[in-house]
Amino acid sequence: MKTQLIGIDIDGTLVDDHNQVSTANKDAIKRAKQAGIKVVLCTGRPLKAISHVLEACDLTDAGDYAITYNGGLIQATDTGEIIQHIVLSQDDVVSLYNLSKTLDMPISLVGMEDVKVFQNHHDRPCLYYTINKWLSHHPFQFDDYTGQQVVNKMVIARPEAEIEEALKKIPEHYFEQFFIVKSRPNLLEFMPKTVNKGAALKLLGQQLGIVPEAMMGIGDMDNDLTMIEIVGKGVVMGQAPDYMKDVADYITKSNNESGVAHAIEQWALNML
Repeated sequence: MKTQLIGIDIDGTLVDDHNQVSTANKDAIKRAKQAGIKVVLCTGRPLKAISHVLEACDLTDAGDYAITYNGGLIQATDTGEIIQHIVLSQDDVVSLYNLSKTLDMPISLVGMEDVKVFQNHHDRPCLYYTINKWLSHHPFQFDDYTGQQVVNKMVIARPEAEIEEALKKIPEHYFEQFFIVKSRPNLLEFMPKTVNKGAALKLLGQQLGIVPEAMMGIGDMDNDLTMIEIVGKGVVMGQAPDYMKDVADYITKSNNESGVAHAIEQWALNML
């Protein structure tokens, strides 16, 4: 089946290790768009944090969409119109805050415009500010949480060894209640159970009249897994972990070798 939509992860996929989009990747995306293929960036970042990437890839016209917060938010990139928005409930926030205390790990609330950083680990702060530099980060006390704040996700950002140890200690019922994913070696994210990139792509496809079998998904980490599994052509980056490669239909070059361009040219444009 010909590819009608391509979902592309950003970090570790579209951008290289210096957070740059290569000329080859930009050109391939523009050629795909000109060929009538929808190109949708699918990321854990908010829309505000990918505006420069969207502009560089010519993905800000009417009819262009982005999936952000790992599938929690689907928006039109030209107007910001919201197609779907799934957030954590007040009970969810309280439950995850209590989990962070059990794990003895710092946790932060990620909203639409800012990050609220709980100040209960001065000796081991949440390092999310080093990862998400596009949103403002503010100290926050749990007693100030009213339930009125929009919380897209909660995150624990610490060195990889601490993240791995924390994952082992999370009770199973939390995995049943939430979508918990390590989106980077040093970042653990907690989202509503129904939130993931694959589900968001499927919903957007329904809006556009495109079935998953006519989609390509390109990614590299755990938070891309649902996208890779649901589409007709699941592509994993060359530097991705072996368990990601095991579920892929195709393996492309690394993010430092314009692997996105290679995938688009080989398994989308060459098959039109």
